[in-house]
Amino acid sequence: MMAPLPPALKHCFSDYSMNLTCITDEPPQNFSHPDVYALFEITQMICRKDQKGLQEKYSHIGIDQDVFDAVKSITALDIKPVPDSKGGKVKMWTSVNEWQQEIYKSGQEAARRELIAHMLENHWDADTIHQATAIPLGEIREVARELQH
Repeated sequence: MMAPLPPALKHCFSDYSMNLTCITDEPPQNFSHPDVYALFEITQMICRKDQKGLQEKYSHIGIDQDVFDAVKSITALDIKPVPDSKGGKVKMWTSVNEWQQEIYKSGQEAARRELIAHMLENHWDADTIHQATAIPLGEIREVARELQH
């Protein structure tokens, strides 16, 4: 046992040895089941940031929803599944690619808002910011309102 149990509870648990593996170190080839192989391989590719490998291998292959959910849980990525045309399958590469684009877009938006806020804090008026950056006046005014509150 790894943790001591009160004697009254010992009969409720079996004490058996379990082989633990580190998902980022175990070669996927060690597993013959295709879902387990995919789980290890995709997780390792994501951890290594191997976008090219992920794209080459999984851009045309759908994976089971259960495998997708396990990868999402292990990697803690907030990826939305993109359904494959085959029922119950997920397009893994498309899902990761769309997630990356969302992250990039939200980063761009945050950087833009930070730029506007910085310019406003340095006493630039909305029209001057618009002329210098081509950022829509509505967006500039929205950031200005947020800064006032």
